[in-house]
Amino acid sequence: MLTKGRRMLFTDVDVITPQNILPVLNKAFCEHEWNVLEEIYLFDYVAGEQPILNRKKEIREDINERVVINVASRIKAFKLGYEFSNPITYVQAGEIQALKGKLAKILSKIFKKDESIKDDYRITALNEMLREQSKSSKDMLLADSFKTCGLGYRLILPNDNEEELSLFKITTLNPMRAFVVYKNDAFREPMLGVSYAITDNGTYKIGAWSKKNYFEITRPIGMNAACNEGFTVKPWTYGEIPVIEYANERNILGNSFGCFESVMPILDELNTVNSDRANDIAQFVQALLWFHNCELDDGQKQQLVDGNGLIITKSSGDGRDAKITYLTQTLNQSEIQSYVDYLKQETQEISGVPMFGISTGGSTGTATSMSNGYSEADSRAQTSEQEFEQSERRAIKVMLAIARHDKDRDDADIGSLRVSDVGIKFTRNKTYNLTDKVNAWATLLKNGADPLRATEIASFTTDTQQFAVDSMEMIKEIQKSYAKGTGTTSVGSEEPDAGKIMQDNSDQNKNSPLSGQL
Repeated sequence: MLTKGRRMLFTDVDVITPQNILPVLNKAFCEHEWNVLEEIYLFDYVAGEQPILNRKKEIREDINERVVINVASRIKAFKLGYEFSNPITYVQAGEIQALKGKLAKILSKIFKKDESIKDDYRITALNEMLREQSKSSKDMLLADSFKTCGLGYRLILPNDNEEELSLFKITTLNPMRAFVVYKNDAFREPMLGVSYAITDNGTYKIGAWSKKNYFEITRPIGMNAACNEGFTVKPWTYGEIPVIEYANERNILGNSFGCFESVMPILDELNTVNSDRANDIAQFVQALLWFHNCELDDGQKQQLVDGNGLIITKSSGDGRDAKITYLTQTLNQSEIQSYVDYLKQETQEISGVPMFGISTGGSTGTATSMSNGYSEADSRAQTSEQEFEQSERRAIKVMLAIARHDKDRDDADIGSLRVSDVGIKFTRNKTYNLTDKVNAWATLLKNGADPLRATEIASFTTDTQQFAVDSMEMIKEIQKSYAKGTGTTSVGSEEPDAGKIMQDNSDQNKNSPLSGQL
């Protein structure tokens, strides 16, 4: 099944109102259900239901091995583990003091001098709320959706449980039961977010959010069905659409693809080749037995492989020789294996998955991690991060809008944050080359770098914001001691390497340059 990706859904209306909601929904449902057909196929494919299982043979139909080598599942598992195994956290995007020019003058009048420090604690509180909501596990479930079928959906609503810290609640929606409708213009802003379920009486129960209203609508099941005229309208006062769409490999046409979709023809060929290899073994085991110039009665035939799998021939003329042999012809396994290896290599190169079990280049930690396709995998992961960040910022807008609306419960004042204050931090491979990372971090701090920025650059922790906040007081004290001109230990003596700017090989058997002060 060849696909062109899951399509974006568009509308020409400028504002969603009770008067035009039904035509907009009816049009969107028709296009959405085409997407659903492809999504079902892709979820079945990655679960192992692949075309080879339906293959039919015309010759020797009794030998028809159907082998599924589920490389699609392996590709998806690697993408999820490499890109989303560590929690995605929020950090402070930047300090006002670092800005220059007119913008800095304007912002300095709006914000207090210690506003940056307050933002640190607000973002830390926001991360605590997300941790309470188990956002990291829901990110994994969300990524599982858009890595499989190209689309994933998140719903963020106000949290009415006052015993919980979080002001909002987060869930991941079934991509086959949700969609977002965008404005049909150059900016493609979301206009309507939809989530629906199938009721026991066989109808769709639809919840649809615009920026001002929430609609509850019912609709019969069917490609050509229309939404029922009677529906409920409630005010939605948060100003943001709480259904957020996350896309994978979306192109300029608005079409999104699963992470293994581009290599599906190669995966089908790989299944065919491996099935034929299994058939080759089965045909060798069940080879035909050839009797030439031999006489067998029916009883003797039944004693030999139940009378099946026998070929009896005779030659004419004098000097006939009797022969009994198996008719066998096997594949050249070395040539077939070369073809299989070629298909696997193409699959990994196209999908951006490293070549496991193959060692090339150096054997150091860095060389091993960056060779054999890991450099390409890291580049692909960074591209995926950019796509994820666009949707995640829309999610942050919804969270902050809910916080501003519920000021009485917003003890941490996270509603004062702006979307531009929040940076999205992706983390991968935190413990590899840990010594080098910590040494680089210490050197940055020693030379006056901002603690949060230094921790982001060194990238050795999964929660940069929390680490910086927890360590800030001690780090500032250490930086003050270096600002005086010499580094001192905790007992006041000067460090022998205080004048060094960057670590070198002589530091391999020593501790971090901040050792003795932490």
